[in-house]
Amino acid sequence: MKRSQLCRGLLGNATRKNVEQMALGLGEKVRSLQYFVGQSQWETEPLVALHQGLIGESLGEADAWC
Repeated sequence: MKRSQLCRGLLGNATRKNVEQMALGLGEKVRSLQYFVGQSQWETEPLVALHQGLIGESLGEADAWC
């Protein structure tokens, strides 16, 4: 399983973005994608910072207290 396949699955047209549906939509083995996602080293800090920024942009207001 390659990162590009995971990205294609996440960006694909499937209505549900779970590992099983993405793997089946790509014609890949479900266990391969599960292993890739579960065993890969992920840096969480950049993702959390990006997520928080996007939430702030979409839900934040100028007069918010936090």
